[in-house]
Amino acid sequence: MIRQHLLRVWLLLCTMAATLLISGCGGSSSGSATTPTTDDTATISGTAAAGAPVSGFVGARDASGDTLTTAIEPDGSFELDLSDLNTPVLLYASGIAGGNAYQMLSVAFSDDLNGTANITPLTDLIVGNAVGLSPQEFFNNPDFDLIRQAEIETQEEALKTRLKPLLDALGVEEDFDLRNSAFTAN
Repeated sequence: MIRQHLLRVWLLLCTMAATLLISGCGGSSSGSATTPTTDDTATISGTAAAGAPVSGFVGARDASGDTLTTAIEPDGSFELDLSDLNTPVLLYASGIAGGNAYQMLSVAFSDDLNGTANITPLTDLIVGNAVGLSPQEFFNNPDFDLIRQAEIETQEEALKTRLKPLLDALGVEEDFDLRNSAFTAN
């Protein structure tokens, strides 16, 4: 019970921190874009959560404009078959969590395929900072040349560094990956 409460408090604090940080962080144009690739058996699973599981749908979009969607399970989990899409893939979740509406982004690269990619306010912040645009602006008019794996990873590490005291206080493991570590929303 205490662990569930701490996780909810952690997610709420992270959401608030993300809101504060997004206005002060910008992206970088260094690095090169990930080369699109196709994988015949390419799934991605993860959790869509914002302090609680998101009730709604997740989708994926690639640079050629191909899309797919699926419903989010009651526990926030989802699985997408990305076999017909080219990486990098922009992932998005839209729905309700804790009585609030959310639209959040994440991204999957070729080495994420057949693994985990979460969609949370923190992944939304990471993508926005990496591309140098607000996540909503980027979602409405994505420029896939701005999705650079090195920059996504840099922004994730920068966010983890800023949140380290909070993550440590909540007992979050040092190697927890905000985009790719599996977790249960509760």
